[in-house]
Amino acid sequence: MKFLTGIAALFALTVLVVPVLATDATFPVLPDPVGPGNNGPDVYLAARFFDLGIDIDGSGSSINPSDIRPGFYAFTGEKIIYFVLVRDLNGAADIDLVYWVHYGAEMGPCDEVTVEGEGSEAAFSACTNQAGETIEKCRIEVDGATNLQWDPQTDKVYRCELTVESNWEGSLIYVEAEDTMGDKGQTLSENWVFNPALSVSLSTSDDDPLTFGDTVLDQSVEGVTAPNCILQPAGGREDLMDRNCREYTAEALPEGQKLCDVSFSENSLVITNTGVPNLWPFIAGTNFYATDGMAKCPFTNELHANQFEYRALGGTYDSGWRVMPQYSPNLGCSGVDLGSECPMCPIFGQCRGGCRIPTGTTSTIDGSCPGLDILSPGHMIDVRFKIVWPTPCIGEFDDGQFYVIARAV
Repeated sequence: MKFLTGIAALFALTVLVVPVLATDATFPVLPDPVGPGNNGPDVYLAARFFDLGIDIDGSGSSINPSDIRPGFYAFTGEKIIYFVLVRDLNGAADIDLVYWVHYGAEMGPCDEVTVEGEGSEAAFSACTNQAGETIEKCRIEVDGATNLQWDPQTDKVYRCELTVESNWEGSLIYVEAEDTMGDKGQTLSENWVFNPALSVSLSTSDDDPLTFGDTVLDQSVEGVTAPNCILQPAGGREDLMDRNCREYTAEALPEGQKLCDVSFSENSLVITNTGVPNLWPFIAGTNFYATDGMAKCPFTNELHANQFEYRALGGTYDSGWRVMPQYSPNLGCSGVDLGSECPMCPIFGQCRGGCRIPTGTTSTIDGSCPGLDILSPGHMIDVRFKIVWPTPCIGEFDDGQFYVIARAV
């Protein structure tokens, strides 16, 4: 009896389990969020300009009065100007802020630019005249500048102007855009060196003081080499350029002539750009005086700076002899407009009275324009000297000097 009861109990238990195993079960699966979401804006560089400014250093001229800046370096007061196309696939209205960024901390807002035309005809102006009218040469085609078709539904163009501050050194700069949700995009970063020091090494070829050899009498001296930045002979002396070494007396000046007495330097001046910026080197000399004994050369007790000549050599380049200009700390630095003789070929003229030291670089591939005379970092130039003695000239002229002036390109 007990055995049968046990079987019945086991059977009852089995019957009760079967309905539980047959009951439906639900297992939830949670996928990642789907949908277009919110993409940050994309920022494309359309154009970049460099404004070197005017009268930055108080001399009446800018640090660089030309439009040439071949490297990523800039000085206080100079401006870096970006034009960027910002594209937001959520719509142009989603673009909230556009600004330049320096070193990841300093920022400045950009200004939206009006774009005219549609599709491949869309363009904007990078500059206007005083009346606010578009200057045609400043017209920038959107598709040509960015390789993107202009779409006003998603795109805007901005102008971003960054002015270099006096305490800036090397750092990254870029333009960043932010949408209404806070998502961001940016241009590629540029690594700039701000306010780099101008560093020039001056030495002589033998590390001894610059010295001149004995006077060589009665030499036929060729005319000086063009171009020369000395435009007017000092004191009206007509022989400054042709170097016929005529007698300097009232009677002999119009017609008396003689061969020249000359002295050459026994060593040379080696100038090396040891800094970051490309440089324009200039040279000038003071008048020389005799601190002891009798001196007269030819009218007074001074040897004029223009009686010296300089000649630059580097590699296969030879500038020929050029008249030494007279140094003046009160004179500024200015460029020379060659006009139709050499369009689109600005050269640097004089600086503190000094003339350019030729380096052999030219402003055109075929060399048709006068040299820009840029001294690039690590580049050196060898300068030699000559004295063309006026007649009469007596004395030991030991008080005077030459100046090398360097200006950033």
